[in-house]
Amino acid sequence: MVPLSGSVAGPAPYGGAVPQPRAAWSTSRKLFVLVMFLIMLAFNLYLLHSINSSSSSDWRQSDPWWQKSDIVETDSVPWEVAGAVVRPDTAVVPSGQWLNGLQQAWGLDFPAADGGAEQNVRVSSNGSVLVTLERANLWQGTVKGWDVGGGEPRQLWSHTVQDLDSPGIGDERKSTWVGSTLFVGHYAVNADTGQIVSLTWMRQEAEAHSDKDLRVTADLMLVACDSSTGGCSGRRADGTVVWEASTGLAGTDMWGSAASTGHDWIWLGRTSTSNVFLNAVTGQVKTSSFEPAQGCWRAPAADGWLVACEGDSQIRALAADGTPVEAFDAAHWPVSTRSKHECSDASVPVWGQEPTLAQATAYYRDSDASATRGVLTPADCGHIEYQAPDGATTALDLTGDDEQRAFTLGDSGGELQDQLSVSDDGRVLAIGNSVLIDLTTGQYMDFADSAPDRPALIAPALILTKTNTNLTATAPR
Repeated sequence: MVPLSGSVAGPAPYGGAVPQPRAAWSTSRKLFVLVMFLIMLAFNLYLLHSINSSSSSDWRQSDPWWQKSDIVETDSVPWEVAGAVVRPDTAVVPSGQWLNGLQQAWGLDFPAADGGAEQNVRVSSNGSVLVTLERANLWQGTVKGWDVGGGEPRQLWSHTVQDLDSPGIGDERKSTWVGSTLFVGHYAVNADTGQIVSLTWMRQEAEAHSDKDLRVTADLMLVACDSSTGGCSGRRADGTVVWEASTGLAGTDMWGSAASTGHDWIWLGRTSTSNVFLNAVTGQVKTSSFEPAQGCWRAPAADGWLVACEGDSQIRALAADGTPVEAFDAAHWPVSTRSKHECSDASVPVWGQEPTLAQATAYYRDSDASATRGVLTPADCGHIEYQAPDGATTALDLTGDDEQRAFTLGDSGGELQDQLSVSDDGRVLAIGNSVLIDLTTGQYMDFADSAPDRPALIAPALILTKTNTNLTATAPR
């Protein structure tokens, strides 16, 4: 029943209290005040943001975490790429002047990074230009270029990069120099100017976080192969695509190249399966019937290949395109007969230049070393016999090399480094572009001292040693 006007209301339904006019007004007032407070708070926050927007933007721009990478993604290199091709396996011929004694040429110190980040400098060089990567802070690095062609190093440029978009300076397995251009992973670095670009076609399709394998030919064809898909392409540095091809074989590695009738053939291989040979000029793909087993030795020649695997009794010679040429009994078996926990006892020729298939065959089949600069035969990890082209032998003492830098871990155990060279005067031997030996006495030259990384012979008369915070250059007296 609705109460009459002016009468007293009865009990509220379900025993609830009857709303009073004062209570309703109090609730409405509180709600109004709350709404106004929120409106004023929002206005003040907006006003504060407007006043500080420029300073906030400046702060974000100065904070390394918020800065965007300035490395441009592109399908072409925006500068001229020209000059000699220097790959990780290229041997530097040492100067004979090292026998005159050693002296420190110069040093570079790299200061501690901001924010407590540990410094760890990385370096790559083509012999006349040096590119370094140092840690700037927790989120950034600094890439610098240095002219080391004469006397003290001269800084050419400095480029700050974000850690998430930074070239892997110092990763020699992925590095190729063409003149003053450094290709490393999917980046190209102009060592003269400091410009860095990210090459879109060097990213793997199936695994975008990984890079394709790159081979740069003598005529500057850039051949990139995607091991995740088996696809390859050949292009010029200006982005022109010359050819694209599918090898039909994923999971391969580039095992080098050899030339035939002016065409480079790249061996794309993997163990225990058919291999393919790729024409770098045309993109033609040839599948080889040769199926390498585990623990294979491969020696590229200028125009072909020599191959021997564990369990084989003969060395096989292949033409540049993988066509079998012959199999022969070896006078020098190239695979170690020792345990994989020991250093190899296989004899290794030191070539003055890349041998022809005929020259390589003559050495391994007939013991004809006339085209070599000598032959190395390890007795153990600390002792090697060097036989000169005239037949004279010298015992080399490497016991002072505690890190055994002359050897690398291969399929058959400790193997001599690939880069082998002898000075023009025949007095100095370089192994792995890091170990120098006096061939007149057989003594090891110690450049490393306490440096944790192996020395690097970057030019005939210049060796670099490094720690996490320092680079030291040593030269002959």
